[in-house]
Order: sequence, then structure tokens, then C-alpha cells
Amino acid sequence: MRRQTASLSGVIDRVFMWLKWPAAIVMLAALPGALYAAVSLVGRVLADPWPVAMFLAGFGLQCLAWWLFFRRTRFSLLLTFEHELTHALFAWATLHRVTGLRATAFRGGQVTFLGAGNWLITIAPYFFPTLSVLVIVVSSFLPSSLGSIARFLIGMSFAYHLTSTLHETHPGQTDLQQVGKLFCVLFLPTANLVTIGVLLGFIYGGWSGSAQYLMSVWQTTWSLVT
Repeated sequence: MRRQTASLSGVIDRVFMWLKWPAAIVMLAALPGALYAAVSLVGRVLADPWPVAMFLAGFGLQCLAWWLFFRRTRFSLLLTFEHELTHALFAWATLHRVTGLRATAFRGGQVTFLGAGNWLITIAPYFFPTLSVLVIVVSSFLPSSLGSIARFLIGMSFAYHLTSTLHETHPGQTDLQQVGKLFCVLFLPTANLVTIGVLLGFIYGGWSGSAQYLMSVWQTTWSLVT
């Protein structure tokens, strides 16, 4: 990822700079609540697994394909493209103008945008499942009869996100070095757990299932803090 100096979105970048360590502390405080809510959600799924059967089928198939064919390959065009696209999405979300996106099969990729940038843009690919979110958005416009196919594709895309994130997460990763190892340790576990909970809640009960998971995280965290 490469930045181009510009004055756009400077205020947003400064706000994120001030919020960096408060956000890390909040995420650390929310970790027990996120874990408790995730365990409760998994318990409900185990009691009635049928709503997530197609999701689990897609998830398992993608994991099997990764283990058999992709885990040792250096070909990573899709992986790199999704990674750089996620940087770009969060750059747009924080009002930066993206000026370029490049992905290669063997030599990595880069996103260029105007402005200094912020830590959320840098760290987003390590917790945000871009392909799964795109499938969810598209499926919301499709007939309900295609719901099983959508859940299958969400399962595949989320397994791809997890395996690619594991592949990209290592001490030499420049993104993680840039935001700092301590910040990553404080922020990313809860961020990933919340992402998994929101996604599984959506598969199990739609948007209300995601909202129920988030509410459980909030209530448990608030109870522990107070």
C-alpha cells in the first residue's frame, strides 16, 4: 500500500490518530463479552444447526480446497486483489480518493490514495471479510429461493478470508509493523471475533441475528465493566 501526500481527509486521519489507543483499549475490554456472546451463539447453532448447514458446507469445501491445492502455492492474485480492495474500501469509507489499485499473482500489490491515511485503512484486511460482505449485499437483492446458494457462497468466501488472513499474518507483514504489534494484539482478536459473530448471526437469523449478537456483546461488556 502506497500513499500520496494530499490535504484531503486530514481531519479524519487526525481523529483516527487520536482514537487509535482508546480503540485498542475498548476492544480489549470487549473481548470477554465478544467471546461469551460467540459461545452463546454457537450453542444456539448446535441446538438447531439446519439454518447454517449450507454455510458450513461451503466453509468446509473451501477449507478442503485450500488444504489440498492452495496452501503451498505462491499464486495469490485473488488473495492480493481482495487485500488491496479492502484497503481501498476503507480508504473510501474515510473519505479518501483512491487513485490506483494494482494486484499481481507473484509480486504483491498496492493501493494509492490521496491523504496521509489512518490505521483503520492499514489494518482492515486482517479482520474485514470483503468477499463475504459483497456476497451478502448481492444476496439481499436476490429472491429468497436462492438463499441456500447465497449461504453456501458466504461460507466459501468466509473460509477463504480466514485462510488468506492466516497466510498474510506474520511478523514480516509491513501493514502490521506499521500499526504496531501491541496494537494488533489488543485490537485484532476482538475485531475478528465480532466479525465472526456478526456473520454467523446473520446466517442464523438475518440482520436481527447480527444485531442480537452485538447487543449480547454490549450487555456482557457493560456488566463486566460496571
